[in-house]
Amino acid sequence: MKRKTGLILCLLAVLLVAAIAIFTFTRPKTSTDSKKITVTVIFEDGSTNVHEVETDGEYLIDAVKEFTTGEDSAYGFFITGVDGVEADAAAEQWWCINDCNGEMLMTGVSDTPIKDGDAFQLVLMTGYDY
Repeated sequence: MKRKTGLILCLLAVLLVAAIAIFTFTRPKTSTDSKKITVTVIFEDGSTNVHEVETDGEYLIDAVKEFTTGEDSAYGFFITGVDGVEADAAAEQWWCINDCNGEMLMTGVSDTPIKDGDAFQLVLMTGYDY
């Protein structure tokens, strides 16, 4: 029984090391070089505001912090307002981050690496059943 338990623990350790290695080698690379990105804010009424941002930051949060408000959470920074427009939680409003192809990002603003020339959208959405 001890041999079986030791074998299982050894196998789990190998799987953990493999998972860490895969994450390390496949995660998006970041750069502290100067970069220019575009962030288009789309409000509920369809109006827009375009921000051309120059930053040395590595993540999207570094580029949008001057025109967004929000709160830190266990999952990173949560945007609650953009350009002075706060999402109304009672109306199920929230700020959605889209990439340049209009697809919703699967990472948060704190975890989205940026590179020169990137274009993002911040869209005020209504309804949590997106």
